[in-house]
Amino acid sequence: MKMEQNHGYLKHLKLFGAFYLVVLLSYLTLGRFTDNRHILELVTGQIALIGVLLLLFKVTPGGAAAALARMGLYKTLLFIAGGFVLGAINRYYLEYAAKQGFAVQPGDNQLKINSFDARGIDFVLLVAVITVTAPLLEELIFRFAALGRVHRLINASNLSIGRKGALSAALVFVVSILFALAHAPSPATLAVYFFSSVIYSLSYLKYGLPAAVLLHSAGNAFSLLIASL
Repeated sequence: MKMEQNHGYLKHLKLFGAFYLVVLLSYLTLGRFTDNRHILELVTGQIALIGVLLLLFKVTPGGAAAALARMGLYKTLLFIAGGFVLGAINRYYLEYAAKQGFAVQPGDNQLKINSFDARGIDFVLLVAVITVTAPLLEELIFRFAALGRVHRLINASNLSIGRKGALSAALVFVVSILFALAHAPSPATLAVYFFSSVIYSLSYLKYGLPAAVLLHSAGNAFSLLIASL
């Protein structure tokens, strides 16, 4: 039994070793064609961190693909549409807040979409960061790791159903506050990140990680689409 576990772990390490080799080669290759090293370093750094998290949590590409396949086409399209709706709601709120004189700038640590005149490979990398790597990385950290791990402990406890529900609600609140603060936005923009995080968290608890990632990615895609018009 122990030998089988060791064999499985070694197989896991080999898989991610190959993964990081591909990431390194991609970085070196794309570096020859990009005019914006910041975007390239950002996307490869995020991919590397995603790989670390997947290795720590022993998530394989096959397992992730199977989880997405279990959602089915209907739910997948539904969550993508939901992400666009969420993005539209957030956009409307930000425009309204700006008209009221509130500062609605994103945090200093956030990628400023309008600040890039991206073309060619730089545009592809920008889209990848905003719609793929950043949402996946954030959902792995805030939903899969923080929310998911603690929520499983709550469910495994001997507490009453009412107390479990109260603790779960408090957990969603805390994770959403942390998610919002991590984006270091202006006070008016804080509500957007908090509200979005609550939606992502509830979707994760009900439907799993793919649902949260799809919502997050689609919402970011909507913001990118509006910014590019």
